Amino acid sequence: MPTPGRSAFNSSKMRVETVAADKTIAGSETGEFYLLGDVKGNTITLPPPVQGRYVSFKFIEELRITAVTTTHFTLQTATGSVHLKGACTMISASHNHDVGSPYSQGSKSTANDYKFVIGGNGNHDLAHGSTIDCISDGSHWYLDSHLVVTNLAVSGAFAQ
Repeated sequence: MPTPGRSAFNSSKMRVETVAADKTIAGSETGEFYLLGDVKGNTITLPPPVQGRYVSFKFIEELRITAVTTTHFTLQTATGSVHLKGACTMISASHNHDVGSPYSQGSKSTANDYKFVIGGNGNHDLAHGSTIDCISDGSHWYLDSHLVVTNLAVSGAFAQ
């Protein structure tokens, strides 16, 4: 005899995958939680938008930004005609005076953006615990990102 509530328990578990290389997420992989390891220079491509699809990312390793004005991680839609909309909040991990207040506005998307790029300006870190969440309305992808940084020389920005 089945245990009451057991099927609900199993269906509520989220599939978790660790990513440390380029990845194209298949439509069947949406609803999953991705732990991002050393993704320096890597690109993750979202599947075509379908209403209700969502994807979550969490950085589990520090992303060391060592080169000047270099792209270190890109999240993009499958085609340039599908836009990535939303905002990125930068949060200072150091709280020192040269960074400014503990919370600082990052960036927001414009009309035709389809990429979200994390880059930097030399010898600073994107801290583990930084997150990116994406959800689709069937036409576009909407992004909400909270990046914990050691210095605001690290940035998350939308691009075309």
